[in-house]
Amino acid sequence: ASGYDWRPGLVHVFREMDPAGLFTALALLLLSSLLAITRWWRLLRIAGCAARWYDALRLTFIGFFMNLVLPGLTGGDVVKAVLVVRENPERRADAFVSVLVDRGLGLLVLMAMAATVVLIQGERFREVRLAVLLGFAGVLVAVWIGLHPWPRRVLRVDRILEKLPQKERLRAIDRALSIYARRPGEIALAVVLSAMNHASIAYALYALGHAFGDTLTWPEYLGIAAIANTVSSVPIAPGGWGVGEALYGYLFHLLGAPSALGIAVSVSYRLLNTGLGLAGGIFLLPFVPGAREVRAEMETDEAREDAQSAR
Repeated sequence: ASGYDWRPGLVHVFREMDPAGLFTALALLLLSSLLAITRWWRLLRIAGCAARWYDALRLTFIGFFMNLVLPGLTGGDVVKAVLVVRENPERRADAFVSVLVDRGLGLLVLMAMAATVVLIQGERFREVRLAVLLGFAGVLVAVWIGLHPWPRRVLRVDRILEKLPQKERLRAIDRALSIYARRPGEIALAVVLSAMNHASIAYALYALGHAFGDTLTWPEYLGIAAIANTVSSVPIAPGGWGVGEALYGYLFHLLGAPSALGIAVSVSYRLLNTGLGLAGGIFLLPFVPGAREVRAEMETDEAREDAQSAR
């Protein structure tokens, strides 16, 4: 495309890479995963689900494994939600909502960090500033409407829920959401864990970029990661492949760095995530605690789908 500098080429970029950056980035991505697991584990405990930290670790890494084939960066959350609901049959709605709140809170903090960076960096992110700020403002309004009594009363949210299909399940989910609204201290801790999680990812990208010879600053990498990963969460392609590369290339070009470096950073980041996802397959092996139950659930689902297809 006109105006894009594709030099140096990707082959040259990867050939000149410092391998130490890969190991640093992998360690930081693992740290970010552990922070996210701890956040979800605490949200499960708030909801009254008797989950151990190991259970949150196991189900999260199974979700990572499923992310390899499901669209978007959050596709594995669907599998994780199904499994945690079945492991907590007496608190199904609460377990399901914990996954929604965990993912929603992570995205909200990510968008807040993106908005903060584009404001602080001034002209550096001028082309995307308005879109980022409007997106964050829209999400804040949606959260306010969903949780605050006054807009719910004005918009008659409860009456709308009564008229929708599956109203009993929707009411149960709505009640489960209110649990978190009454625990501001725990939500504040979850926000801190989310910020640390996203900061670790940004440092991992920073390590990758500098291993390729890039000179952008860490705050700029934080802005790039926040914007690109938010959009990549939209379920378009498995693991966000393609979408992320286009965004990283564009944002690097926007900040005056070669687009090829942005694509190389994105590809390396996704390959490291793929490695973590493949490691998640370990939790489906027979000798791992809890794996037999998960495999039995999956086989039951497959048998049910085959029976329905036969009909």
